[in-house]
Amino acid sequence: MSGGDVAIRDFEPRDQIAARSLIITGLGEHFGHVDESLNPDLDDIAANYAGSQLIVAEKDGRLVATGFLKHIDAHTVEVVRMSVAPDARRMGVGRMVLDELVRRARGRGYAAVTLSTLASWDAAPFYRSCGFIERRRVTVPLGEAIVFEMRLNVG
Repeated sequence: MSGGDVAIRDFEPRDQIAARSLIITGLGEHFGHVDESLNPDLDDIAANYAGSQLIVAEKDGRLVATGFLKHIDAHTVEVVRMSVAPDARRMGVGRMVLDELVRRARGRGYAAVTLSTLASWDAAPFYRSCGFIERRRVTVPLGEAIVFEMRLNVG
């Protein structure tokens, strides 16, 4: 699979089951087991992220990545629920999704995009390579999280 085979598009209600499964599966890879009741936002993605920018990546009719932009304030959005299927990793799909989210944030006049990831996950180098800067580390129930930010030139 290469990035060129992948279509980035808006999340649609028909994506609910596949998107939830993709995200839960990704969490399970990291934690070994996931208590699905701890992720109620995934039970109705469209309703729980109403007003957010929700995008997916699709290859051959199969969902292979998700990424959502959640409004924080008039100047800032946060990337949440970014997940890439194992067979689509290291193929440019994650970068395509993140680039599209940043493009949309910029187009809507936001000044910054933030995101966070657990320090124990291997995502930090990826986010750095996409232009995100580490701003701080915080202790969360699952360990230490790294908070990243990208300042946008909007004008």
